[in-house]
Amino acid sequence: KNVIRRSSQNLESASSSIDVSMSGFGDRLNQRQKGFKKATDADEARRKREDAAIQLRKQAKEEALLKKRMVNDLPGGELAPQPFDADKGMTPGDSIPTPASSHVLEQMPGMVQTLMSDDPGAVFNTTQQFRKLLSIEQNPPIAEVINAGIVQRFVALLKEVNRPELQFESAWVLTNIASGTADQTRVVVEHGALPLFVELLQSPNEDVREQAVWALGNIAGDCANFRDLVLQSGGLSAIMGLFSITTKASLIRNATWTLSNLCR
Repeated sequence: KNVIRRSSQNLESASSSIDVSMSGFGDRLNQRQKGFKKATDADEARRKREDAAIQLRKQAKEEALLKKRMVNDLPGGELAPQPFDADKGMTPGDSIPTPASSHVLEQMPGMVQTLMSDDPGAVFNTTQQFRKLLSIEQNPPIAEVINAGIVQRFVALLKEVNRPELQFESAWVLTNIASGTADQTRVVVEHGALPLFVELLQSPNEDVREQAVWALGNIAGDCANFRDLVLQSGGLSAIMGLFSITTKASLIRNATWTLSNLCR
């Protein structure tokens, strides 16, 4: 009996030793797993941040393609669409005025005064000057034009039905303003240009119609709210009607592009 009792005690002691040993191993394993999990979580978080950054860049690039800006005449009389490059962020050098922008700021007050005058010829020439300023490829002075408080004047000039050449130049100015940031596009919309652009799709002047559809494409491409505003203003049916009255390739191309923005 003593032998049996002693054997039982030995088994119990051995079992306790194993339990303690396994418990210690389990604690160490848990600690190692926790450390491994922290490293895994950190890697996963980093990958998620990288994926998010990539998606944001893709989204910015896609949004950039939804807006186009007209540059100045190219040789042969063609007009080249230039996508607004949303990928290019503000850099420290962007805040330094270039000689061109400094010249613009110096000339702006006189140009604004002439634009507000009652001289038809002077108004047309000044509108054309603003169009050329906003059509430069690098850093067009959109903000300066908005800050000059003349967007409403350009919108009013869209109503000059007896002067299609002035309507065209004014529409071009507003198109390029609407190719800018969301806030800059909003300025054009809030000054009442959108329904006027829809009306201009019925203009007897083909150049005016093309410029109007281009402007609507920029507005619709900015955000869902503005897209819906274009649709609510009758833009869809008016744009569809262009295909039956024109054979001009560039007009058809721009109308198709604007329709794609309405289908987003």
